[in-house]
Amino acid sequence: ATIKDEDQMLRALDGNVKIIAREPRSYEYVKKFLPARNVFLADDLALKIPEYDSEVSRMRGSKPSEKKVAYMFRTDIEKTQKHLPKGNVDLSAKLDGVSWSGIAHSDVDLKMRVRKTVREIFSIMINYTEVWTDRLHMCIADSLMDRE
Repeated sequence: ATIKDEDQMLRALDGNVKIIAREPRSYEYVKKFLPARNVFLADDLALKIPEYDSEVSRMRGSKPSEKKVAYMFRTDIEKTQKHLPKGNVDLSAKLDGVSWSGIAHSDVDLKMRVRKTVREIFSIMINYTEVWTDRLHMCIADSLMDRE
C-alpha cells in the first residue's frame, strides 16, 4: 500500500528505524521525514520466492489441463468489489498468514511460517489457469505461477 498521510507518525520515529518502500511514491514521501540513509526502495520480496524455495519453483511449471478460473477478491474492510463473484475465496482471510506483530520467536520460526503460508497459497493456485484478485500478494503469486 502507498504510504501517505502519516506525517505525525513518521516524524515521531527514532533514528534507528529503517523503512523499505515498494514503490517510488511512498519512497519519496517517507524521505521527507527520515534521513536518506534510513529509507530504501526495493521490489516486494515476494517476487524472490522461487529463488529461495525449490518446492515453489517445482510447482511453477504445473498447470491444469482444462481452463479453470479462481476468484480471490478481498472480503475484508479494504474490499474493492461491491458484489463478489460466485465461488469467491479470499485466501488471505482463510489462511493463517504471516504477521510481524506478536512474533516473539526466532527468525527460524518466522521463516517456517512464511514458507508454510507460501506453499499453501501455491498449492491452491496450482489448480487454476486463471486467477482474478485485488490482493497484491495474490497477484504476485499468480504471476510467479505463470497464470493469466
